[in-house]
This record gives sequence, C-alpha cells and structure tokens, in this order.
Amino acid sequence: VFFLSLAASLLISFLISWSNLLPFNGLNGEAVIKTGVLTHFLQLAFHVQNIKIISYVLAFLFSAMGVLIFHPELNLRYRKDPFHGIFIFFASLIIFLPEPPISILIWIAPFIVFRPSIMWLLLGFSAFPYAAVSGLSASIPELYQGFQIFCTITHLKSIIWFPLYISLPFAFYRMVQHHRNHSRIVWQKEIKTISVIIPVLNEESGIGDCIRSIRQDSSVTEIIVIDGGSNDNTVEIAKNEGAEVIIHKLPFTDGGGRGGQIKAGLYKASGDAVAIIHADSIISAPIFSRMIDTLNHNPDVIGGAVGCRFDSEELRFRAIEFANNARMAYLGIAFGDQIQFFRRRPVIENNTFPDIPLMEDVELSMRLKNLGTQVFLFGDVMVSTRRWQKKGFKNALWVIRQVTKYLFTRIWTEPDSSSLYKAYYKVKND
Repeated sequence: VFFLSLAASLLISFLISWSNLLPFNGLNGEAVIKTGVLTHFLQLAFHVQNIKIISYVLAFLFSAMGVLIFHPELNLRYRKDPFHGIFIFFASLIIFLPEPPISILIWIAPFIVFRPSIMWLLLGFSAFPYAAVSGLSASIPELYQGFQIFCTITHLKSIIWFPLYISLPFAFYRMVQHHRNHSRIVWQKEIKTISVIIPVLNEESGIGDCIRSIRQDSSVTEIIVIDGGSNDNTVEIAKNEGAEVIIHKLPFTDGGGRGGQIKAGLYKASGDAVAIIHADSIISAPIFSRMIDTLNHNPDVIGGAVGCRFDSEELRFRAIEFANNARMAYLGIAFGDQIQFFRRRPVIENNTFPDIPLMEDVELSMRLKNLGTQVFLFGDVMVSTRRWQKKGFKNALWVIRQVTKYLFTRIWTEPDSSSLYKAYYKVKND
C-alpha cells in the first residue's frame, strides 16, 4: 500500500510539474509558497535577519534526523517502522523550507492516511487552500492583484497558519515522547494470548450473543464478565456461555462504576493483551487476531481501538460513526463503543487503568499515550443503538460537551468523574 501511494504521489507531482492537463499553470514544479510556515512565524515574532539561511539549516538538520535517527537499517528500534523516518523527513522540508515548492505538498495526502495526526491535518487545511489560490491567481489576472495584496498583509497569513503554529510544539513533544516510548517497550515479549473483559449491569438481552460472537475468534483465551450488581439473568447467561464471572458491586464513589469493574477484571486477567468490550456489541472475527498481529509487528504500539458501526442505517448514526472514527484516528481518544485493547503488563506495572465511574475510556486513551503509540483498526464491530435511542440524539451533544470539558479540566486538575456519573445516569444525591 505504501509503495502504491508513493508511486501515485510521484505521478501526481510529475503531472503537476510537466503537463498542461491542469486548467491553470500556477501549480507547477517551479511554483513555490512565497513564505514558508516557519519562515513566516520567525519573521512575524522575532524579526529574524537572514531568515532563509536559518530555515535552510533547520530543514537540513531535521530532515537528516529523519534519515539518521529513524532509518530502519540504521536504528534497529525502527526496523519494523519505516514510515516514521519518512514522515519526519518530508514534514521537515514542508515546514522549514523558506520557499517550499507547491508540488511537495502532495506528500501531505498519503501521510494523512499512514500517519494521521491533528498537526498533519491542520497542515493540509492550511497549505492546500493557500497553494490552490496561489496557482489560480497566477493564471487568472482578475485574481492576481487581490492575491498579491493578500500576501502583503502579514496578519491575514498569520490567521491561515495560526492553528498549525499552536500544534507544532505539541507535535515536537509527541515525537520526542514517541522516540522514548519506542525504547521502553520495543523488546517486550511476543503477544500470544488475549483476554476479553466485559463490564455489565442488567445486560441479559445482549450478553449471550456478545460472548458467542467473541468465541468465533480462536485467539481469545479467556472471557471475563464483571457484573456491577445486576438484578436480571445477566450472570446466569454469562456463566452458561462459559465466561468467568466476577461480582464487583461497589458504590460509584468508592471504586464502583464501569471503570472499577474493568480494573477488577484487568487484575484477574492472564492474557498478554486485554480487550474491553461492551455487552451490546457483536464482534466480527478475526478482530482479536488482528490485534495480536498489530502488537507483534509494531513493538512501539501500546494498544488502540477498533472501529464500530451501529445496527441502524439512519444518517445520524452514520455521522456518529464517522465522528468516532475520526476522533480516534486523529486525536487518539476512544469511546467505550469502540473496542479498546492494550498490552496488559505495562498497563498493570504503571497502574495506568483509571478506576473512575465515568470517562474511563477517555482517561485510558490519554494515559496510554504516555506508554506508547496507539493505533486505530478499521473493523465491523456491531454496536446497538439502544442507548442513543433511549436518551435521544441530543445525548450526543451532551457527551461532546462533557468530553471537551473533561479534557480541558484534566490539564490543570483531576476532573470530578463522580459528578459526571451523577449527571449522566441522573443519580440523585442522598
């Protein structure tokens, strides 16, 4: 897939540079973005002299780092990860060159797929419109004068690049952290077994089908159901299906709730890897085998999540599916509807799993980033829409607001997940 993408990118770049197939000739091999990303920032913020020389030096140093530090034949840590060095190389050229050729922006597209990140997405949103307008203005006289005026207004260009400026420090921090994490778990033993944990509370309608769908994948060595105090037939059905059942009935303020249930199951599990599944999900084999293969072929990966789809064809649920997939792919934040999986040993040794009553899926995603890289596996996990139907579609907006609030709050303090739990389940104060 990589070489096909590489060939396609080179072909597009060749056509842009040498052919007259495009309706305007501004986008050609000699066309450049007059002020590069970093060059504009340095000029604006520090009024740096000899800015082109500094930009060329930085472009050379960082692109060389992409080759020398991350090359799979020069650094055994990355022997199974050739994309990272290539990503650093082209990112350095695009960001640091004082006048990057417009044709090099073609390389943004394949890496949005292979190395999705919010910084790379912002780079694409900023650079592509700028390059397109630049090309159009070069061939349409009516646009040329207006574009030249635009290029002379410093603050207007700053608006285009501002989101990217904000993301660059975080991207650099993530790159350094990735390099450190790579050495931390790269030599971990091979993943051979996987345990599945299912937190439940009154799930008699779906737990049987869920367990049977899991058993279709022979990679699963154990299924652990943690019951939070069901008053229906959930426990009996789970036992009849051959699952190990643990009763974990505690107040949500004292280790109860879904986070506490999952953590209890995690310390009971024995698999090399662990997957967390909701009881209203139907699994398509061989998703667990894919998890094991992914972890074994990518020793820097700590875990990730699997894409899901709802058991309804309504457009609103398709929109939620897309939002869920995009959030995990570009932000690395999974919800419980998606199967979260991870290497069990490092999570236990670092006490990573949060035993909080709500937002344990979001918090786990954030904590896993400190242990290694996360991946998103496209899959066909079927999830029931019953909760969305019961609470109404406005519940999605409520969830978005609360997740955003939670993420901002955790920057400076520990969020109060108990209050969120009360609001979500409308638990009354005693």
